[in-house]
Amino acid sequence: MNETQPTLQNMEPEQTAVAAGSRILNFLRSFSISAKIGGAFTVMVILTLALGITNLSIAQIKNEAINELAETQSELTLIESIQVDIAQMRQLEQQFLLNWEIQGFDAAYQNYIFTFIALQTQIPGKVAALQNLEANEEYPNQVNLDILARINQAVPQYGSQFLNIVEVFKLRGSRDTGLKGAFNQAVTQLDSLTVFTNEPEMPVFMDMRQNAVLWLLYQDVNAVLVVRSDAAQLKELIAASDLPEETRVEAEASLDAYLEAFNELIAADIQVQGLLNRFDAIARAVDVPAERVVENEQKDAAEAFDSFNSAERLEQSLGLVTLLASVALGITLAIATTRNIIGPLAKLTQAAESIAAGDLSARAEIAAADEIGMLGRTFNNMAQQLGHTLGQLEERVAERTRALQASVEVSNRLSTILDPQKLLLSVVEEIQTAFNYYHVHIYLFDEDKEKLMMAGGTGEAGEAMMAARHSIEEGKGLVGRAAAANEAALVTDVTQAEGWLPNPLLPDTRAEIAVPIAVGDDVLGVLDVQHDVTQGLDEEDVSLLQS
Repeated sequence: MNETQPTLQNMEPEQTAVAAGSRILNFLRSFSISAKIGGAFTVMVILTLALGITNLSIAQIKNEAINELAETQSELTLIESIQVDIAQMRQLEQQFLLNWEIQGFDAAYQNYIFTFIALQTQIPGKVAALQNLEANEEYPNQVNLDILARINQAVPQYGSQFLNIVEVFKLRGSRDTGLKGAFNQAVTQLDSLTVFTNEPEMPVFMDMRQNAVLWLLYQDVNAVLVVRSDAAQLKELIAASDLPEETRVEAEASLDAYLEAFNELIAADIQVQGLLNRFDAIARAVDVPAERVVENEQKDAAEAFDSFNSAERLEQSLGLVTLLASVALGITLAIATTRNIIGPLAKLTQAAESIAAGDLSARAEIAAADEIGMLGRTFNNMAQQLGHTLGQLEERVAERTRALQASVEVSNRLSTILDPQKLLLSVVEEIQTAFNYYHVHIYLFDEDKEKLMMAGGTGEAGEAMMAARHSIEEGKGLVGRAAAANEAALVTDVTQAEGWLPNPLLPDTRAEIAVPIAVGDDVLGVLDVQHDVTQGLDEEDVSLLQS
């Protein structure tokens, strides 16, 4: 019976999932840790960028919705303000028409017309602002623009026509003003004549007066005809009477003045009525369906609000998806970190603790070929170098110990020399020999304490400087500064030191120490030590020389 290799086609669903997962893990293991982490962070960056771009798009939608809501609110505020202004104009118009005769023209004008004119003046500006807002929208509402154009045309016509009516009312007057006032004066003049209180004039006179009142109250055309007929009849009666000539002339003149004032008043009333009839149609045109604009703006506001809410819901959904993706990716990274990093790091930690306890032979046994393996090998190399360095330090300490012992021996030998000049030469030679310095020499102040004179030096350079009576002024160079400050001066790298004075007899000098020789505050001279190794002198050498 032949055995066959299982394939994904003949496996159970559970086995298929396990096999696929195993292949994926094996595939991932083939990558280095940096590639795995880089890939994971790349996925995170892609997710973050995608989320950022999506959030920017959502933010843009929300901002557009907010701007649309703000614009719609501004438009609603303007159209409602226009509605209120038009309604107030209509109310002022009606109040003027009802009260101008009662209050008097001037008082009624003050009470109603001034405000009417102010409202009429400000409405076009509001309409223009609303038209500008509507026209600047991405998709202007043509219905709103048409209605606003009707308002912009109707309001000036309405206001102009009404003010024309007001002017005619001013001409007509009331009680004591205008044509009505002139008519009342004519009536008063006529009533003052006694001729019309006699028979047969009195009945005709009373009938004329009553019909005049009918016209004033109801604009009855028949009453006008009766007034004119009665006036003509009264003239005939006066002419046929036996009244004095002067009385007849006065009565006829009064009747003529009365009739003329009455006719002028009739003409003004007819003009007013005609204007009012035309005005009614113009006033109705002002009452355009501004509510339609309000409805459209409210609809736009609702759509913008729905767009904002949709963006909010999308943002929340994306946030949830991003959270789940981040959690899944975090779990994956945690597992990968545990398997590939934490275990090997534990071995590194154990080796580090052993080395810290003093076992410099401890090593981290990590056979991996990835970055952790490289870290383990680097750690082992560092441990080896550390052991080597500690060995060198121990050797250096031993060398310093030997140097200190040599210093003691030099001091003991020098204490047996009594000749000062021989003592100085011995000091510099013993110091150079004991510590293997490049060059050593000593300066002493002259009698005037102005210059530091060469008193002893090693080698041929020392002999040459002694023969040349080499000297240094106080304050100059490293030696002069040490003497002036009564403090040791150290230069570990003369190529980087400012104010350092090179000596052609000592071309290999790379570091220098100048130690003042003093008794208390009285500086006697300076011990100068030079080395041909950069950083070859340090504070330990300063302490050693000062001792």
